[in-house]
Amino acid sequence: MHCLIAGAGLIGASLAWRLGQRGHSVTLADAGTFCGEASHAGAGMLSPEGERFPDAIWAERAQQSLALYPGFIDELKRESGLAIDYDVCGAQEDGRHFPNEAIVDPRDLARALRQALARYRVEVVEHQRLSALTYSPEGVQSGRFRADAAVVAAGAWSSQLQVNGAALPESIPVKGYLLGYHGAPKLGPIRRDGHTYILQRTNGYTIAGSTEETMGFSRDIDPARVADLHRRAAGLWPPLANLAPADVWTGLRPSTATGRIYTERWGAAPVWLAYGHYRNGILLAPWTAEYLADQIQRQ
Repeated sequence: MHCLIAGAGLIGASLAWRLGQRGHSVTLADAGTFCGEASHAGAGMLSPEGERFPDAIWAERAQQSLALYPGFIDELKRESGLAIDYDVCGAQEDGRHFPNEAIVDPRDLARALRQALARYRVEVVEHQRLSALTYSPEGVQSGRFRADAAVVAAGAWSSQLQVNGAALPESIPVKGYLLGYHGAPKLGPIRRDGHTYILQRTNGYTIAGSTEETMGFSRDIDPARVADLHRRAAGLWPPLANLAPADVWTGLRPSTATGRIYTERWGAAPVWLAYGHYRNGILLAPWTAEYLADQIQRQ
């Protein structure tokens, strides 16, 4: 079977890896660069207890995906030969402790996935926007690409694709700011207070987040937003008060108009949806990849 995946973020790349391991061929096409959008911007906080989910089913899936992470990381390190900054550091919030929560550097994940995909029949095509999918008894087509099945995993851009002229459930970009600091003392567990969180890479680089704005695909930096986030982060962890952010960046989280996360077949078409993970695409990547690889293989 050949599968066409529209979107080469961590969700699409993880699924391509799992399909490749099962002997299938994959074309992974992205309008930008490999893992260049929300996957590149994410802090990498793996904290099911600190996030909101559409329902109890997804909260349970988040816990399942967290449990998959140690094996996911070990396997990816073996296949890629690359180091991945992953640490079960725990988290604390409102006097509560969550010892199993972790952090991962999504940019390390992206590099390792790109290397691991080279072991399989996976073609990565960058700067190739897919605007429409058509299907027939012969399979799925988008421009020059033909496949037996397709997956829409284009994050906040997913609903810009049409399937046989029909619109997909609306995806919505939610902008979030993150700040990076050098020179902070050792943090230990993730610290959270509502929307504010602080985590630290094993090399000491400290990241504070975040904000939420629904304002289209804007990437502009608002100094007032930066100042507010820095103030909140320093209030949560005072050592940041005397440090200026070394880095400021934004990401566009993929939400949906319904608030749902879509990991399902689109009607009777050989097309699956894999978007709407919002703040939890990195956390849910292992579970989503396993689940959809099973579903697609059984089509």
